[in-house]
Amino acid sequence: MFRRPKNEELFTPVLFVTLTRPNLPNWFGLSSDEKAGVRILQRKRLCADVRRFGGVLSRRVKCHLDATAMGGRYDRNPHLHSILEVPNDELGRFESRIGSFKPELMTRFDFDFVRWSPILDGGGGSYLYVKNHPEHERFSFCPRQRTSCRKGRCPHFS
Repeated sequence: MFRRPKNEELFTPVLFVTLTRPNLPNWFGLSSDEKAGVRILQRKRLCADVRRFGGVLSRRVKCHLDATAMGGRYDRNPHLHSILEVPNDELGRFESRIGSFKPELMTRFDFDFVRWSPILDGGGGSYLYVKNHPEHERFSFCPRQRTSCRKGRCPHFS
């Protein structure tokens, strides 16, 4: 379930993540109808991977995360790009804990991430918007560390 951030200006982009799935060796042997079905299935699987990855990362760094998943491809080389944002009041905690995050322990996912930099943000729109990808999804992750979050009254998401 998507929960919208209460105030989007209070979030700062911190990571640019690319999640991938295994390549499809028989892509060129498929008919156009089969390819359309495979694309839909790959997108669903990649979005599920973003949800799982964001949930695990949120619990590991003990910070709220907001992810915008856009772009990527769903054909022979399926992958999905995502920007992860952290609330400004938790930015210090994220910075101190992301250094101890060990990506090699998350063997369930095939991913690559880089720290967000202004270079990725080009001319009023991020890399994802510049590439003109029409489809995007938003995901929110609460680590459920605070009592109010565990009771369903998260201060960052409505």
